[in-house]
Amino acid sequence: MLWFARYDCGDAQGPLCFGSDCLRAIALRPVAGNQDRRESSKLIKATIYHNPRCSKSRQTLDLLSDHDVETEVVLYLTDPPDRDALRRILGQLSIAAIDLVRKNDHRKLGLNEPHDEDGWLDLMVAHPAIIERPIVVVGDVAVLGRPPENVLKLLT
Repeated sequence: MLWFARYDCGDAQGPLCFGSDCLRAIALRPVAGNQDRRESSKLIKATIYHNPRCSKSRQTLDLLSDHDVETEVVLYLTDPPDRDALRRILGQLSIAAIDLVRKNDHRKLGLNEPHDEDGWLDLMVAHPAIIERPIVVVGDVAVLGRPPENVLKLLT
């Protein structure tokens, strides 16, 4: 079952608007998937660190939904991971902190470049917009959804 944040910003796009100002999560609600297919398949639970304004993040979320993955959506811009969560995610991704940084966003913000892993973690905690997205976690393993098809590795 897919869970996602319900938005209500008052935009003309309706209650599920993903417009640029629609990052205020009101509540979570389930979206019904194909119940028959789910009952005959193994239920997989995933967490996605999601930015609804990002097309790759939306495509990844759609891919998880298409595969009937029970998904917890974390809107990391409004609910950013702390240092410990980032360390855990880096371990699950098997990458260094610098590899989880969106370099262009880092430069656009005019941020200094840290010299060590702890410095990069501090920077991502303070500026979650520089965290690469989307990140999908299943169990003890995570992948970046760039391209979205990368998440299929977690579903087998």
